[in-house]
Amino acid sequence: MVNIAVIDDNLLVLKGLVSYLSEEPDFQVVGAYEKGEKALEEIKTLEPDIVVLDPYMSDINGLHLMREIKKILGEKGRIIVFSSYDSEEVMRIVYDIGISAFVLKSASMHHLINAIKQSYLGNILISERFFRNRGNECLTNTEIKILQLISQEKTNNEIAEELNISKRTVEYHISSIIQKLGVDSRVGAVVKGIQKGILLYNLV
Repeated sequence: MVNIAVIDDNLLVLKGLVSYLSEEPDFQVVGAYEKGEKALEEIKTLEPDIVVLDPYMSDINGLHLMREIKKILGEKGRIIVFSSYDSEEVMRIVYDIGISAFVLKSASMHHLINAIKQSYLGNILISERFFRNRGNECLTNTEIKILQLISQEKTNNEIAEELNISKRTVEYHISSIIQKLGVDSRVGAVVKGIQKGILLYNLV
C-alpha cells in the first residue's frame, strides 16, 4: 500500500485529487492539506511514502515547503510536484531540491498515477525537455539566484556580499541575464522573469 499526502491550496483540486487517488486499490491518501504549515506538522507523524504538492502555496514559500518535507522524510520520502507551471528554470530549481517527479495539471491523471507508482519504486520521472539547452533563454543557477536578489531590490554590492563573489562578477551576470531575457534593464529582467515563471511570488 502506497501512503500518500496531498497538498494544494485550491480546494476543488485537492478534493478531486483525493477522490481520484482513493480509487486506486494500492493507494491510501493519509492526509490532504490546503495549508503547507499544517501539512508540515502532520507529515512528521504520518510519514507518507509520497507527497503530491503544488509548490505555489498561499501560506508558505514553496521551496521552503519542499526542503522541509525532504528533511522530515529523508531519502525514503518522495515528492511529486503537481503544477500548472512548466518553466524550465523553475523545473531546474525544484529538481535540485530532490523531487521524484514533475506532472503538469494539464496532463491526464494517468500520468500522475504512473508517477506515483514509479516514484514509490525509487525512480525519478522528469521530462528531458526541461534540461535541453534552450540557447540564450537558459539562465544558469547563479543567474537565477541573482535575478531573485534583484527582485528583492538588492544592490550589486549586496548581491556580491550575499553570494560571496566580486561586484564585477555580479555585473557580468546581470549583463548576461539582461541579454538572455531580451530586455534592457534590471526592472525589465524582473518583469520577464515573472512572465517566464522564474520569479513567482510564492516560490522564490
